[in-house]
Amino acid sequence: MRIMIALVAIHFLYGNPAFNQDSVNILKERIDQLGGKDKLIALNQLTALYLQDGNAKKALRNAKNARALADNIITENNKLIEETDMYLKPLSYLWLGIAHLRMDHYMESKQTLLAALDDAERLGLPEIINSSKTYLDIIEKETGDTSRVKRGRFRNTFRSLGSGVNKTTTEMNVNANMKLAEYYEKNENYHRAIEYYEKVIEQLKNIGEWERVYTLEEHIAGLLLKDGQLEEALLAYDDIGEKIEDADDTVGMQRLEEQKDVVRQKMDSTISGMEYSKSLSKSSDSDDDFTLAEMNTANLLDKAEKAEESEDYEQSLYFLKEYMAMEQQLARDKQAQELAMLEKVNEIETRDREITLLKQNEEISELKLEQNEAELDQQRTFKQNLAIGVFLLAALVLALYLLYRNKRKDHRKLGVAYTDLETTRDHLEEAEKRIKGLLNQQLSGAVADELLSSKDEQKVERRFVCIMFLDIRDFTPFAEKRDPEEIIRYQNLVFGFMIDIVNKHKGIINQILGDGFMATFGAPISTDNDCRQAYLTAREIIDSVKEKSESNEIPQTRIGVGLHAGYVVAGNVGTQDRKQYSITGNTVILAARLEQLNKEFGTSLVMSREVYDQLPEELQEAVEFKKVKVKGRSEAMEVAAF
Repeated sequence: MRIMIALVAIHFLYGNPAFNQDSVNILKERIDQLGGKDKLIALNQLTALYLQDGNAKKALRNAKNARALADNIITENNKLIEETDMYLKPLSYLWLGIAHLRMDHYMESKQTLLAALDDAERLGLPEIINSSKTYLDIIEKETGDTSRVKRGRFRNTFRSLGSGVNKTTTEMNVNANMKLAEYYEKNENYHRAIEYYEKVIEQLKNIGEWERVYTLEEHIAGLLLKDGQLEEALLAYDDIGEKIEDADDTVGMQRLEEQKDVVRQKMDSTISGMEYSKSLSKSSDSDDDFTLAEMNTANLLDKAEKAEESEDYEQSLYFLKEYMAMEQQLARDKQAQELAMLEKVNEIETRDREITLLKQNEEISELKLEQNEAELDQQRTFKQNLAIGVFLLAALVLALYLLYRNKRKDHRKLGVAYTDLETTRDHLEEAEKRIKGLLNQQLSGAVADELLSSKDEQKVERRFVCIMFLDIRDFTPFAEKRDPEEIIRYQNLVFGFMIDIVNKHKGIINQILGDGFMATFGAPISTDNDCRQAYLTAREIIDSVKEKSESNEIPQTRIGVGLHAGYVVAGNVGTQDRKQYSITGNTVILAARLEQLNKEFGTSLVMSREVYDQLPEELQEAVEFKKVKVKGRSEAMEVAAF
């Protein structure tokens, strides 16, 4: 049903000029939030809307993104893709072929439509097969019109090749026309099949494939025989016979004579049938009961049964043929009614889908509000803990002051004061341990030690670091269906081993978000190669998530990681009353942008060239870097995706 609706949409966009800008805006906002199959469906819908608006360039861009995403996720090895979703790949190729056709990219359109046709035939999708054939026919007509081709890209493409046609291109056209011919032959449309076989013959002649030419000519003669064109079939066999005689092929001549005998026998039986039909027509002039114009299907079937009972089989066959013709016409009328009904169903489902999109957007807004409230609660808790720590410090200072005053007032009680001092020192150590414990719960251990040991509270320094951003995929729909307690258990279970891996590789956790975190390697403490530590951390986390998901140690979880290296500003940021050790700079923003590219590429790790160049040779895998435009940077970045 989903394939039928998608295909009806193709015909709808050529017949309905209406364009819904609101739908386009909703889809554009949702695409950045979606992933996997849902994102692929949204990209195809956006392509259709842009084609409907006549904006072929934007349609082509979205269609290319959809094709790339389909190649990555629509595979038999992807457990998240069901068998009923496999149609999305040939459908994405079909939309891309239509978009290329709108831009007059005839060669690209033809190649893409052929890919859609191959996939659709393999999966058994008749709707996509028929649509691919239709647009391939359009390309054939367009490229056959020299006045149109002269203005299009098709002509410009071939101009550089000179006056001859490239053999590779001809072979591609031969394969395309052969597929169309075989399709029409399979559906018993022999007239159209012969047309495409003749085109193949002309193309094969241009590249000198004469054996294939002779084979196809004999095949065409057989199709003429099946189509009832007996005289044309006999002439075709005669023409082939002359070529076989020149080749002195005795076996071929014998086979050809047998075929010609079959044609002659059918011609004789046809002539007899025509004479019988004439006599039947004369007798029907005087008998109103046999007037074909007044017969309905019931009468025809009744007359056929009566003729069979009287053993007049030729007359019975005649009435049966007329009966079948009328039945086919009724079936075609019914099919037209069903197509009209399908269009109405498509309009209703489109409207329902738009309502669903609006509801989903409202739910997303509510979820973001809840997430903001949770973050505010965390901040309030941190402030309370910090206030407790300050209070304890103040109490300690007061105790020391009182002890010092008592020592001066009463030197004679030195022994008692000494005992009190020992007791106070124990309290001080216990308080210090408690303060460190509280700081370590809220901050990374390295940051806590830096804050406690640093004498300069205002110290801010510029450091070269590697920033990691990690995001848990599909966390929002996961959290929607679960209680808060279950969500917290899941976060503790997943973030627990991730944080241990970060600490093991000398990194610090700067921020823990609802569905991910930011980690820094190189500040406030640096190792010999912080990029190496960050890369090993990312790899170990990705492998651990995969292993624990497969063993059901944690729920099925997918993550995305972004790595970028550069200079940042690190230090205490805030007021006199409230400060936080912070890492800021464009490097942090770009690392977050790279993590988001995983959704577009369908990968788990995106790493910048700056990180790769810092890795030792044994870790520099052979990867392909892509140039991408990232918001926040004027020049394109080189990135590698895993």
